[in-house]
Amino acid sequence: PCSTETGGTLSVLVKPADTSMVIEPMRSDEYERCIDLASAAFNTNNPIMKRAGLSVEDYRAYALLSCSKVKSVDTGLSLVARSADGELLAFLFLKTFDPYQKTSDFKEMMRKSRTTAGLIELVSGLYDNAIMSMRIGSMATGKALHCPMGGTLPSVNGKGAGKALRMRACEVALERGFNTLLVEPAHGATRHIWTKYCGGIVRGEASSETFASKAGDFPLKGSESSVSVVEVVLRKVHRDAAVYRPFYLAKIVVLSAVM
Repeated sequence: PCSTETGGTLSVLVKPADTSMVIEPMRSDEYERCIDLASAAFNTNNPIMKRAGLSVEDYRAYALLSCSKVKSVDTGLSLVARSADGELLAFLFLKTFDPYQKTSDFKEMMRKSRTTAGLIELVSGLYDNAIMSMRIGSMATGKALHCPMGGTLPSVNGKGAGKALRMRACEVALERGFNTLLVEPAHGATRHIWTKYCGGIVRGEASSETFASKAGDFPLKGSESSVSVVEVVLRKVHRDAAVYRPFYLAKIVVLSAVM
């Protein structure tokens, strides 16, 4: 649903702290490295996923499924931050939001880890509860951009790469014709960037300590974290008016059942 005719060649120079870096589209030859970095980050920076007890290979499989090259890189949507000499510093995977993706797509990881299963159930529940307050028309018609994951090299933490990437993501979304941007931050610092600097609205939030699964257990307890659904509304369009929400919700429900 996306073309690469706009946004793909535009770069922006930012100067966070004392480091100059360039924000550009992720190249195909950078995809595997970014997937590897994301897989490593799951085991070190994500307070929930690092408790899942999965191998790096399992995390990598999750990253590949969540951020396929076809949907996130070949479209020209995903971004990287590079130093002045071209060194990769940070990345942000971006793709068109897919309201029809089923949790069963992740069934192997859910089988291996109750933590992973619980996290997927939690996020799905947040969307179910918040859907009627969101830009559901854009979500149902390919006009919502989704940020499934991102990461920063430890050597440049605190130097503004994450902030610059997320602000640029909002610009890319507008340039490419998206009306809203969706993200599920599980880290307080990341959520702060999306809400304070990108104008994101927290549509739903749940604590890992109190979340009870449908099975009756507390699969995320002990990670001392929270997960949010944040929406950055980029432009107001007619299809997102409240009067059309029941129609688009029905469309998502029906198509999800047959796809």
